[in-house]
Amino acid sequence: MVLEVELSEQAVNIEENQSYSEGMWIVHANYGVGQIIRYEEKQLGGKNRNYYRVEADNATFWFSPERTGSTKRVRPVATRGKLKEAIKVMAERPQKLAPTHKERVTQIHQIVSTGSLIPIAGLIRDLSYQAVERKLSNPEQETLENLQKRLVKEWSVVFDVKPEEAQTKINESLTYHIE
Repeated sequence: MVLEVELSEQAVNIEENQSYSEGMWIVHANYGVGQIIRYEEKQLGGKNRNYYRVEADNATFWFSPERTGSTKRVRPVATRGKLKEAIKVMAERPQKLAPTHKERVTQIHQIVSTGSLIPIAGLIRDLSYQAVERKLSNPEQETLENLQKRLVKEWSVVFDVKPEEAQTKINESLTYHIE
């Protein structure tokens, strides 16, 4: 079942001077990796505006190329170099997450809300390590799984490989220096 979502103008922040086009792959902070299918007119709030229609694995969503919001919600898929940098980050020594649940929730939310690949790669590393050390809470486990799925999809799109191959590459990077 496909979930159809219309994003308000305030929910999307596009980097200045970033142009998007049909066929382009993007990453949305909530819906993951998707491909721009077409540019179309939609009515939202009683006004007709142009939006990009994006198809992701489990959602169809639209975003306006003209409006920006206060948080980065949409970005193009990363370059090969940036993805390789993310793999290096995941192979580094894990960092301890905040000690209390409330502090961890805030820390995780702040990192995820940036939409930035490198901090998210560090969070994947740290949550994966924490999962080895102790049981993650349900929201932490869900966040880890969602971020890993998103990274697998992004890697497979950029490197044109099967998701299983991307998952193997990511798993190989998550080696820990446990003493």
